[in-house]
Amino acid sequence: DPEDDDDAAQPAPFPLNRRPPGKEEFLTLRTIFLPSAQFTVKIKVPNVDLQWLMPVMDGTIKTHEAATATVAEKSTKTLRTLNLDTLRDDHTHYNEHNPFTKHLVNSPRSALVLLRNGAQVYDLLARPAKFYAAPAESVAPGLLEARRVRADKERRALVAALQRSYDEMCAAFPHGSVAELLRPRTQEGATASALVTKALEKDRRQLEFLNERAKKIREADRERQQANAGKAVKVASMLKEKNERKQVLV
Repeated sequence: DPEDDDDAAQPAPFPLNRRPPGKEEFLTLRTIFLPSAQFTVKIKVPNVDLQWLMPVMDGTIKTHEAATATVAEKSTKTLRTLNLDTLRDDHTHYNEHNPFTKHLVNSPRSALVLLRNGAQVYDLLARPAKFYAAPAESVAPGLLEARRVRADKERRALVAALQRSYDEMCAAFPHGSVAELLRPRTQEGATASALVTKALEKDRRQLEFLNERAKKIREADRERQQANAGKAVKVASMLKEKNERKQVLV
């Protein structure tokens, strides 16, 4: 579609995150969609549903093979990723100025692309022309259509830019690796914690050594200062006695 190519060539309405995606960013998904019980405030990501991944993220699915099979099965069936095909026919939900709660995206990599770039599915959906008039505003149909065309061009450019980010994410992390990145890292976490504890203990001992060394240096300096002060007093006393003897002789 030539029109799609023109839209893809347009710059995104806001700068996108150009930092290469890292493995640790998948932990963000676990933190948001499967938060620790200690969190009293839950983060909601509108129109994104990763409930099907919960058995992978909470460790119910134990093995990497089973987790990968779950992701692969979803990928070949009903996985809704971040692209115009997913979003194309959903403008009918925008007959009024109200957000809707339908889950449109259930791809973990798509969810991560949205989070990395501060975008929401709500921003990516096509709206009918009447959406671009305020509730009490009277606007000529031609002006309404012009507003819609301009907004839709920006929307399609943003979707195309996010799609490129999604393609980069998929190239860096094929769907077979996603399950492993989302699984709990109990053993690795314990190992990492032990390494951190060991490093902290090493730093503590090093700090104690440096503090003790500094203390000895201060004590040595104080002793030298006291010795120098004693020598100065002795020299002053000797000079005083010498001057007194000279005065007696005179």
